[in-house]
Amino acid sequence: MGFHRKMINKKMTFDYLIDSDLKTLYNSESMIFMDEFSSFVRDLYLQNKSEKEILELLNYNQNEVYQSGQTN
Repeated sequence: MGFHRKMINKKMTFDYLIDSDLKTLYNSESMIFMDEFSSFVRDLYLQNKSEKEILELLNYNQNEVYQSGQTN
């Protein structure tokens, strides 16, 4: 029997988030998060935030960064 694992990156996370399908993305025996963004979204998902709520939080945080003059 095989071991099902996923390597999850920002693009993959964002694509599933936009499609409101994080449940499918996180349906795996093992997940390797390749960046902080993907891990952060997973943490929000585990706090029972909906995809819509997560997108709203991410948009709010992005606006805060731009208003403070910080860049990534």
